[in-house]
Amino acid sequence: MDNYKKETINSYNKNSKELSRKFRKLFDLKRRRDFSVFFDLLSGNKILDLGCGSGDHAYYFSKKGLDVTCVDLSEKMIESCK
Repeated sequence: MDNYKKETINSYNKNSKELSRKFRKLFDLKRRRDFSVFFDLLSGNKILDLGCGSGDHAYYFSKKGLDVTCVDLSEKMIESCK
C-alpha cells in the first residue's frame, strides 16, 4: 500500500466522527434523483457499497428493502457504519 493511501486511511480513522457529520449534512438522500434510476436498473436486491463511509447511503438503501454489503478502508468509518 502506498503512503498516500495510508495517510488517507489514517486521516479517515482519526477524523471519522467529524467526517461522518460533515458528509451527512452534504447528502440530502431524499433529493437524490439518481437513486430512482439506480433502483430501476437493479435486477435483484443485493448491492455492494464500496467506500461506504459512515453508511448513510447503505442505511437508506436497506430501508428501501435492499441487502447492502458495506466496504471501506477506514476501520473507524466501518464502526460508524455498523
